[in-house]
Amino acid sequence: ENIEKMKITIVNGVIVKDNKLLLLKKFSKDYYETPGGKTEEGESVEDCLVRELQEEVGIKAVSFTKFLETDKFNFENKEITNYSFLIKKFEGSPRLVEEDVFEKLVWVGIKDAKKLPLAPNVKKIVKKLEKS
Repeated sequence: ENIEKMKITIVNGVIVKDNKLLLLKKFSKDYYETPGGKTEEGESVEDCLVRELQEEVGIKAVSFTKFLETDKFNFENKEITNYSFLIKKFEGSPRLVEEDVFEKLVWVGIKDAKKLPLAPNVKKIVKKLEKS
């Protein structure tokens, strides 16, 4: 029988300052991730990005550009499409907004990031940052 896979779109914001990458760690996870999240019904990836960055780290993304090729994969019977954007310009200073969800916000040097446990998509982001 063909069970329709749940389709989920996830958007990530890559924020780099002074050659350091902004990473978040949730209490519920044992790895670090970039700020971002799932699109809501009818929401564009760009709107989702802006909303999630506001909700999670309290900044307003002003300009951004696609960073990684769109990544499609299956995970736990979900079909996930992952978009990553490099945030070129933002207003405000990143801080932990959802302190009940997130344990840490860290700025990590690109080379040091590899020593941390990273979400799979963040490993790809770090690889590309190393080359650029």
